[in-house]
Amino acid sequence: MTGETIVFGFCAGVAATVTMDLLASASRRVGLAAGAKGQWVGRWYLGIARGHFVHSNIAVAPEQTGEKRAALVGHYAIGIALAVLYIAGAGWLGVSPDVFLVALGYGFATSVFPWFLVFPALGFGLFGLKGPPELRLFTSSLMNHLSYGFGRTWPPTFHSARSPRPDEPDLVLAALGPFFQNEASRIEMDLVLRTARGRQPLSLEVLLAENKLGRFVWYDLMTTDKEAAQAFYSKVIGWGTMEWNGPTPYTLWTHGPDAPLGGIMDVPDEAKASGAPPHWLAYVSTPDCAATTSKAVELGGKILKEPTEIPGTGTFAVLADPQGAVFAIYQSNVGMPEDAPAEVKQFSWHELATTDCDAAFDFYAKLFGWSQTDEMDMGEAGMYRMYGFEKWPLGGMYNKPAEMPVPAWLYYVRVPDVGAAVERVKAEGGKVLNGPMEVPGGDIIAQCVDPQGVVFALHSSAS
Repeated sequence: MTGETIVFGFCAGVAATVTMDLLASASRRVGLAAGAKGQWVGRWYLGIARGHFVHSNIAVAPEQTGEKRAALVGHYAIGIALAVLYIAGAGWLGVSPDVFLVALGYGFATSVFPWFLVFPALGFGLFGLKGPPELRLFTSSLMNHLSYGFGRTWPPTFHSARSPRPDEPDLVLAALGPFFQNEASRIEMDLVLRTARGRQPLSLEVLLAENKLGRFVWYDLMTTDKEAAQAFYSKVIGWGTMEWNGPTPYTLWTHGPDAPLGGIMDVPDEAKASGAPPHWLAYVSTPDCAATTSKAVELGGKILKEPTEIPGTGTFAVLADPQGAVFAIYQSNVGMPEDAPAEVKQFSWHELATTDCDAAFDFYAKLFGWSQTDEMDMGEAGMYRMYGFEKWPLGGMYNKPAEMPVPAWLYYVRVPDVGAAVERVKAEGGKVLNGPMEVPGGDIIAQCVDPQGVVFALHSSAS
């Protein structure tokens, strides 16, 4: 059981127990149910501490100092413990903890606690049938525990009535951060809570969702001069940086306050040995890194780096498609954000130039489930095939020109104004390979090279 499960269970348990108390209070007001008196349960708790578990009739047992306080503390402690067990169990079984019927069923199941343990111990018999008739113990407990299950589907802890301003601290993250297992999981949960799409907190269902297959989720810059690269991209695109003090020191790119989208590192030794120049490397999500790696090999791809675990964070592998273009896959330990259109300072388009567009498309379609969303005739350059999922395309593929030495991926970053960004590229020592130019639909793009020789692209939306 992870620290995250305990923290989420704590918050969800408090929310569900508050919901149960509110509905129980309303039921008493309208005469639907009554229930055991709180001080009786507190009296029982204090009796247990003194070694007295079973009573013939708790109502006539001697009063104890602090019994109401003991009842309240025990009531919420049990509610929290049950929520932690529920979330951990849902994860183990592979079901979403926020599905209404699942949560309601769990609430009903928790009724066994009063029916078979508390009521007999209080002297009221199984199901509370020997208790005072006016208290309607069986009915009250059933309604209370169903409302507890209902409360698990409406945890205000995980929903925001409004979106925080870009410059506003994320109070949820600030509160939960100290409980996370390590810095790696704190960074990932920051990514999830803020969604890396504008700091909109997600529901618990999204937080615990399995990784989706085929989404671009992370971007690493492999360079020969990290300090110079940080200065260049910070001025051209406006990214910030933050440090991750994990097993290996690592600098993260951020597109907003504490909102990471990738990292920066030296070109790995194995990449240098193979003659790889400085480059951007994108990671595509997978629910099973090992299985996706094996499938890539079956489809004709190659393994450049075997699946490798990042402690407390996830597992990644670096692969090459059958035509030689390099990409990476990533299996997160905590799930990833939902799909959303790219905002300014985020990567918005992923373009593959290859030697056999049809074969490459078939490879990625089988590996990640991508489908063709559109195509465009580029004349002598051939067809430009756009791919992605139902909501929006992720990028495009085409046959590379002869002068391009090897197949490669090119990643576009969205900026407010490509023209102004291109001028910053030139001013900071970079070069412009192509553009600015308008593409069908009115968007503006430009392909550039940073001072260390890494190719990247810029994109501004027409809308």
